[in-house]
Amino acid sequence: MRKTILLFFVLAPLCVIGRSFYLVNASQSSYLGKVFVWENIPYVKISQISIPLNLKWSYKNGVGVIVYGSNFISFNDHNHQGVYDALYNLGKVSSGVKTPYISVNALSKLVNLEWKDDPAGVFIIKKKPTVTLNGALLYRKTFTLFFASKPTSHVVKIESHDMVSTVTVFPVKLSKRYKATSSPLVVEKDGRVSVTYRVVHNGTLNISTDLGFPSFPVQKSRSIKLEKGIEYHSLESTSLSGKTIQIGAIKISPGAAKMEIVYPKNGIGNFQAITSMVNATSLAAVGLPMTSRGFVMYKGKILSAPVYNEPTMVWNDRKFDIIETSPMLTVNIGDVPFTVDGINCATGDVVLYTEDYGLPIPKDDRRTYFEVQGNKIVGNEYKLHAKNEMILSLTGKYDLFIKNVRLGDGISFFTSFGETGLKDLIGAVQGSVLIIYNSQKMKIWGSQRDLIGNKSTLIFGIKDDDLYFLKISSKKKMKVDDLSDVLLNLGFSKAMAFESENAVSMIVQGKVVDFYERGLYPVGFGIEIDKTTGGA
Repeated sequence: MRKTILLFFVLAPLCVIGRSFYLVNASQSSYLGKVFVWENIPYVKISQISIPLNLKWSYKNGVGVIVYGSNFISFNDHNHQGVYDALYNLGKVSSGVKTPYISVNALSKLVNLEWKDDPAGVFIIKKKPTVTLNGALLYRKTFTLFFASKPTSHVVKIESHDMVSTVTVFPVKLSKRYKATSSPLVVEKDGRVSVTYRVVHNGTLNISTDLGFPSFPVQKSRSIKLEKGIEYHSLESTSLSGKTIQIGAIKISPGAAKMEIVYPKNGIGNFQAITSMVNATSLAAVGLPMTSRGFVMYKGKILSAPVYNEPTMVWNDRKFDIIETSPMLTVNIGDVPFTVDGINCATGDVVLYTEDYGLPIPKDDRRTYFEVQGNKIVGNEYKLHAKNEMILSLTGKYDLFIKNVRLGDGISFFTSFGETGLKDLIGAVQGSVLIIYNSQKMKIWGSQRDLIGNKSTLIFGIKDDDLYFLKISSKKKMKVDDLSDVLLNLGFSKAMAFESENAVSMIVQGKVVDFYERGLYPVGFGIEIDKTTGGA
């Protein structure tokens, strides 16, 4: 059964010509004609919208009908049948007019679509906008729009008249973290599906688009080619909060460098300057600001225990990646599994000490100690150091489960990464906080905010498949948003940060990368970077 909608349909020859009328369909918009306004109510010519909106209509001798599917509106300009908006004062002047108009409100109800009256025009919405705008920035003679993903070319419209340019963006939705422009030279009007900027400028205004969130472009930069596929970049930028940021970046292309995990010469657990851990001929190195926390693995050997639910950088000889995972090391003593929660450290219920550990193994008479060689238990006495073996130390609460363990019993270790997407894994290093993933800013919770954003921060980033070690420094404490915005503006798709209580250690061609701090802070682990003829 057909459904009748009694809505006002007016024949309006004396309406005032207003703005444009558009159909919004996700990331697309279609121009449907001009909007005519009478007493602040917008109307559109039915002949212009019938085909795009799949309407059928007829009009003769002051009587007509407009049909959409099973809905229709009938009208009669003599007795005002179908009157919706009660504009009876148009009745006389509309008599005999052959071009009918319909109010946008009535049209919206007929086709069951939402409509919006925006600064950029009047919009009827088939599908809500999918293009997300993160903000805008006027810097010198360039006005940049920042999107969450690459927009289609027709989304941005530009009109320039002398010293004023009008930049209109639609169809678009504003992100939850949208940053409005703060320049006094820009007047911004936000709508439901559009944003309009009026920019006052002297001379030519360059208008561009970028991904990420607003941040000032790099003001100074220099580059050094260390080897094919290995470069060092020194950059200077300014955050939106006005902080000057210095960046030292070591760029490595897949397969171009030999990356090796290094630690103090006198063993894990000690701390040294990174220069004391690497060869004098190394191209570059970076110290990892971590003590006994965070997963470190190199060529199948686990050197430091994992932490739950923190990001990890992994690599093989073909690819780098930063993944969300929780590495786990378990040990089976006979048929009984235990989770290893400490490696080469002083604390934990189940702690594994390798021969790389340089400090005395803590002694506690309430704990059990197993000497492990190969896949067997070869001793059950405490030893000060693990030499050509591993020492497994278990707290007394597991005594019941290990009371029947004998010398010669089998023992096995299992490492779980989850899905890394990489085969033949060479190394892995766990960071503290994931700040960018798939070119999106990550939500940083209160406790995590305290881990990063100090005067100097170490960040691992992925950009166009290349790995970057980034030392980011500022004279003032940086906010996480400042760091994320700068990295997104530089094109990084993934990035994780480390704790930064102390200065970040980085050397390039034997020289210390220093900005505001001076010297190298002792570290427990580092990554040495050198040229290779094949493989990382």
